[in-house]
Amino acid sequence: DIMITRYETNIFDFGATDQSYEAYYEQYLSKKADLEYKKSIADVDYRLAKKTLEIAVLQIAATKATLEAASSTYELIKLRYQNGMIDNVAYLEALSEKYKAIREHKRSRYSFESRKAELIYQSGENIKEYLQ
Repeated sequence: DIMITRYETNIFDFGATDQSYEAYYEQYLSKKADLEYKKSIADVDYRLAKKTLEIAVLQIAATKATLEAASSTYELIKLRYQNGMIDNVAYLEALSEKYKAIREHKRSRYSFESRKAELIYQSGENIKEYLQ
């Protein structure tokens, strides 16, 4: 009985193995750099969403103060109008300012909710958990 074993190797591949290794290594480094770039972009987006949420909280406080001021001005002008001290133009203007302040306050609350959802999204959490 005869047993034959065959072994084949490229002793002289003229650097093809090294070039293949270097190509795969360069591809690895490229993908690693791309991943780091995307991580930094995600971090910047998260920090930006966090800051915009803080701004939204401040906007709510500002519009609430504006609403309180407009409401108290309206009540004062309403009393003066009922007593005949001022004309209806001033009364209607105060009423208009009051409803404008109400609208802006609601808009700032809606803006806060959308910015909160954006922050949840940027943090990578599931928004559906917060909706229930």
